[in-house]
Amino acid sequence: MKLVGDIRVRYEHNTMQNNTANDDNFKTAVRNYTRGPDFSPAVERNSGPLSETFDPTQDIQRARVRVRLGLIGDINDEWSYGLGIATGSGTSGPTSTNQTLGQGSSSAPGFFNKYPVQLDRAYVRYQPSAALEVNTGRFKNPFVGTELVWDEDLSFEGIAASAKAPLNEVSDVFATVGWFPLTTRTPGKSLSRSLIGGQVGWQRNIGLKSNKFKLAAGLYKYNGLEGQPESGDYTSAKADYLSSEYLAGIRQRGNTLVRINSNEPAPSPSCPSQLADCANNWGLASSFNELNLTTSLELAEFDPVNVVLTLDMVKNLGYDAQATNKRTGVQFLNLNTFGYLTSIKLGSASIKQRGDWRLSAAYRRVGSDAVLDAFTDSDFGMGGTNNKGIVLNYSLGIAPNTWVSAKWMSSDLLDSMIPSVTGVQSDKTKFSVDSLFIDLNTRF
Repeated sequence: MKLVGDIRVRYEHNTMQNNTANDDNFKTAVRNYTRGPDFSPAVERNSGPLSETFDPTQDIQRARVRVRLGLIGDINDEWSYGLGIATGSGTSGPTSTNQTLGQGSSSAPGFFNKYPVQLDRAYVRYQPSAALEVNTGRFKNPFVGTELVWDEDLSFEGIAASAKAPLNEVSDVFATVGWFPLTTRTPGKSLSRSLIGGQVGWQRNIGLKSNKFKLAAGLYKYNGLEGQPESGDYTSAKADYLSSEYLAGIRQRGNTLVRINSNEPAPSPSCPSQLADCANNWGLASSFNELNLTTSLELAEFDPVNVVLTLDMVKNLGYDAQATNKRTGVQFLNLNTFGYLTSIKLGSASIKQRGDWRLSAAYRRVGSDAVLDAFTDSDFGMGGTNNKGIVLNYSLGIAPNTWVSAKWMSSDLLDSMIPSVTGVQSDKTKFSVDSLFIDLNTRF
């Protein structure tokens, strides 16, 4: 058995840049579709005032900590296991393991109250040879890629198999397939949703200094994810009350959403009267079937300075304008289904000793519905899609397995947070943010 872990302490400053995303025109213009439900009321009462749950005009400063602790071990020559716990709460979303200092938990906020800890990893691994590996349970991301599609803190649940084989003395191929359940069917509450993913790739060594070129193509198909308007029939045989909702605790921001509430009164304690529209519940407008192409070139010519060039692109093949219009009753005109990220990294391959350093610069542009916003980077633009901008990062080792880093990100909105159905975009939903992270990291 081996105990592993890491601790990160962070100071974070998010500076809002002349934002108007919570303008009254945005809050009252459209009630049936949006890309920023947290900028408009989470619950809209006909008899009461509107109130947003996120204010994009106020800067945010906070200190945060992330702790991850894992236990890994061999059972025999072919089977092994892994267990891991991490900070964060069950309502913080799948991509964040940060705990904000002074926040405590939902039941005991602030004042030095203790933090919740969650089970983040629990898997069994079968590895009969170096060429084949099968993981089942909850494990790290099995796919090659960047934070364009998958946040670095995201853990996968289900089963995944990976294999690799040499083509010749300087190159090899690899492949990964997996099935990952997202929800199980509960009548009246949730549909059965899942993700099926596959990726194939090729890697080649170039020259005498082990320069490496890697190319990977992945296809990630989500099943049952689309928002389905309620039928209005709440009998037990046809119970579909909000069963396709894209929940606030899962989503981040940017995907095009439609209101899925029925026009019939719902039997809910929060909406007991004849007012069917006393609350807005959101479902995804688009289907998601993501084609992802990742390529990287690692240059060892300048040893000990390592150079890595990366280009990552994604296209959502699942969006069908005609099918979306039929399902939702809305014809959207500006769903952006393409995204890309390009980056360069210089310095040490990893920060292990005092004096090791790494500098990186990246530019990313992610359309509103290029990827599922729940699983993409949770830091850039304060999380989600429908944004563009640059990322600069510098890390410096100050002791063995201890380093400091500074990360600066500047993000701007791509398209309006009010999706266009007329061909004219609203100019009242600007959202731009500059973020600075100062981190102290250690691993053991």
